[in-house]
Amino acid sequence: MITWILNNYIEILSSIFGVFAVALSTKQNILCWPLGVVSIVLALYVFYDLGLYEDVVLQLIVFIITIGGWYNWKYGGVNNTELKVSNIKKKELLILISISVILIFMFWFLFTNYTLAKIPLCNAIVSILIVFGMYTQSKKYIECWLILLLNDIICLGIYIYKDLYAFSLLYFIFGILSIIGYISWKKDLKI
Repeated sequence: MITWILNNYIEILSSIFGVFAVALSTKQNILCWPLGVVSIVLALYVFYDLGLYEDVVLQLIVFIITIGGWYNWKYGGVNNTELKVSNIKKKELLILISISVILIFMFWFLFTNYTLAKIPLCNAIVSILIVFGMYTQSKKYIECWLILLLNDIICLGIYIYKDLYAFSLLYFIFGILSIIGYISWKKDLKI
């Protein structure tokens, strides 16, 4: 066990920072974003080192959304004030779903033909779900938690398959935190 911990300490640290980041986001604490940045940077290293380049690309996209979310939570409200929890507009939801479906097929094609991805369709789905989930979280749309919960369930299976047990545990915890986040944000939902 100690050998595994020593060989995987960066994955473990990334997971710890990730858990704290998501836990803080359930409480709408803006410190979730800088902790998320640390988690992402550490995960980037792990994925790059393992040659999981589709995961590297995903982490880079999530990094950009995280920086935007950090800014948006602080200044995205009325008159550059703190952003409040709200529902996504139906029109925006339909646009995002349409774009997501197109991107899933595009990523599936790319992962199948240009990477060594062992499960390219699953990787394409979670890539788009996490981008969709993080984008909606950066806008403080309550629906982000449902999208992220679906992503967490799929990622749990993927990381078990890839023998990344710290990340597997991380996504199990993320699933629980997604439920907690939804319940917590529901109390602050601005109708």
